[in-house]
Amino acid sequence: MGGRWNAQGKRTTKGNPWRRRTLNHMLLSPRMVGWRVYNPTTVPLQKRDIIGPDGEPVKGQYDAILDEDVWLAVVDKRTNDDRLGAGEYSGKRKYWLSGLIRCGNCGAKMNGMAQPGNRFIYVCRDGCGKNTG
Repeated sequence: MGGRWNAQGKRTTKGNPWRRRTLNHMLLSPRMVGWRVYNPTTVPLQKRDIIGPDGEPVKGQYDAILDEDVWLAVVDKRTNDDRLGAGEYSGKRKYWLSGLIRCGNCGAKMNGMAQPGNRFIYVCRDGCGKNTG
């Protein structure tokens, strides 16, 4: 995602390359429809709008970019449980024994670490710093 924009030299407002998470964050933000946002990280982004005493979202001091119905359709498309890859756990361990094996020198947990040539080693990160390489 964002590959074509990055290839054309287009960057985010902070000058960074576009990434899937950046675009998703932008599209799901209630600011797209001009609503004010409060950011507790325990609440999904699309539900972080501030609700006023009348039970309606509070309008921000900026114009809406999208119509509310269009934005709600985008949010549904991007967060629907039927979308491709929904429910898949992507935080799998890359190095299967990370955190499970212990250093033979000091007994601390060892974590996997990439090496050149598509190789890896386990490193004692919390203790003596020795490795399996």
